[in-house]
Amino acid sequence: MEGAIGLARRRLKKRTLLAHLHGTISCVTGLAKHTLVGSKRRLIDRCRHDDPSLTSVKWEDNPGDVQRRAVVATCRACEGFEITMLGSALLPNRHVRLLDISGFRLSPPAIDSIATVLHSNTALVHIVLDQTGLGDDGLAKVAHSLKDNATLLILSMRRVDVTWAGAESLAGALAVNSTLTTLDIRDNYIYHKGVRALTEAVSANRRSRLSRFDVQSTAVNHKGVNALSSLLLLPHFRCQLLHLNLSNNTAGAMGIATLASALRVNRSLVSLDISGNSCGEDGAAQMADAVRCNTSLGHLDLSRNEIGDRGAIAIAMAMQENSSLQHMDVGYNKIGNLGLRALSRALLINGRIVSMDISSNVADRVLQGCYTYEICRRQRRNRSRFALAARLSTMLGVRYKRDGAAGSPPPPPHSCSSCFDRRMGAKTDDDVGDVIERIRTFTFGF
Repeated sequence: MEGAIGLARRRLKKRTLLAHLHGTISCVTGLAKHTLVGSKRRLIDRCRHDDPSLTSVKWEDNPGDVQRRAVVATCRACEGFEITMLGSALLPNRHVRLLDISGFRLSPPAIDSIATVLHSNTALVHIVLDQTGLGDDGLAKVAHSLKDNATLLILSMRRVDVTWAGAESLAGALAVNSTLTTLDIRDNYIYHKGVRALTEAVSANRRSRLSRFDVQSTAVNHKGVNALSSLLLLPHFRCQLLHLNLSNNTAGAMGIATLASALRVNRSLVSLDISGNSCGEDGAAQMADAVRCNTSLGHLDLSRNEIGDRGAIAIAMAMQENSSLQHMDVGYNKIGNLGLRALSRALLINGRIVSMDISSNVADRVLQGCYTYEICRRQRRNRSRFALAARLSTMLGVRYKRDGAAGSPPPPPHSCSSCFDRRMGAKTDDDVGDVIERIRTFTFGF
């Protein structure tokens, strides 16, 4: 019995390799037929025959209901040979648009199958390969197929055990690909070498359409940020990058300063996430100068950078002159009362800000509640769009987020405009110590 099973497996492997050499995959053997349940076999048959009504394929132990509006192919908790079978079924398919095989490690034959699908299929526009253990060798195969692909728009490869060597293989595909718009390679240790290779490839490709680049948690230091900055310095018709995620890296003040220099002249980037880069007060000051000049950036995440009061004041001064920012996050930055007061003044002047997160800072949480209430009330009176998000753990333990035109958080008891005005107009914290004590005593009794 064991000899028969081993023979069947060897035949399966041989047929898979031969089919790959001929540009197609046909690996439905007797072993696979008996292993697959009837529902999976029927799904593969429908996919192979290009059933127009099959817009969603849920590949798991118990396939769920078919959602006809979404074109999705999801493969979870399945063996490597099942992926190769799905790959062979997707080759002639012209209706499946999204393929998600995240959540388990791919075997070498399965990687070959996915690479063949990328090379031959003309319908897929979104592929998710998260946590599949591709590695550098697997990514090299995928990148080779990506060179000839003319339909794929979104490629996600989070945490696939790729290093800078795999990133260099992917760079070879980006140098010639003209359709990919989104590349997500977060949680892979590609370092500055990998980022530099990717950015140089995109810069050299005049037909590149890459608009969203996610390199979160990729161990990128200031050298990698310098390479990304050179990409932002390209003319608008050469650089179509709109969204850049650099969070949880080690750019530091030096890397953020270089990025800020590029933002002063860039007119295409609309979203930037540099949270968790330890830029400090100096980096925040450089970014503030860039925000003052930039006219395209609409979303900026500066959280977890330890900018302190000085950095918050610099950002607040820049916000007063900026005309494009709508969403901002400065949470977890050790901002005190002075920084919060400066941000509040800037928000009262700049009516374009839609939302701002100031949660988990060191400013007096009671004053945060008063600022939230009074600013929302004043902005509602001026009929300008505004929402201030603040996590008030001592009050309700929830985050306030309201639109000024629609409503405001419930007012803290005994918080009045006079206290707020005195606090806003004070030059130092010592001048309003009595106001702080009054709010503490009458509002919450502690």
